[in-house]
Amino acid sequence: MLKPIRLVLTAGLLANVLVAQGALVDWDLTDVTFDDGATATGTFVLDTDLNQVTDFDISTTAGTTITTPFQYTPETARITLQSNEPGGSGWPQVFVQFDSLDDVIPGGNRELLLTFTSQLIPGPTPIAIAFSGGLGASSESELIGQHGGGTRLITGPEPRVVDPIPEPTEVGALAVGLAMMLGITGRRWRRRNN
Repeated sequence: MLKPIRLVLTAGLLANVLVAQGALVDWDLTDVTFDDGATATGTFVLDTDLNQVTDFDISTTAGTTITTPFQYTPETARITLQSNEPGGSGWPQVFVQFDSLDDVIPGGNRELLLTFTSQLIPGPTPIAIAFSGGLGASSESELIGQHGGGTRLITGPEPRVVDPIPEPTEVGALAVGLAMMLGITGRRWRRRNN
């Protein structure tokens, strides 16, 4: 009687881990270029359960419009606005906006706005960054004191999805399940050999 129950519990545990797998998805920015010659590289993490970007590490280089590099990380910047649904937050595009934290840039701030042509959903087709000019264009801005440091537009290309990374709770659940299975097997083996 216990064998069918164990099989059902084991199957349920494995199904839970497999279904939960992939809740965090890394998106790589590779060779993203600005119209002033600068580039952006790095990664942002989309939590598909929350449908939000939850972590990021993006670096931009110096160019002719903005003459200093900057690294957007949770230690230097925050996500101020985002929507992974077209039309969300009143914007027509899917977007995420990173703003530098207060006092990271003395007397100024930086803003990186990434807008996308469609929802960030892992799949065979890369999601394109929206390059169009005007409101909602992917760009980086700098403001120093009363004087604008300038705004530069992103001109290409798209971010690429990286393999989903398992959450620590999923790995923990799998470890507990395997330990339970090994414990049950060991117990049965000891009973048979005693």
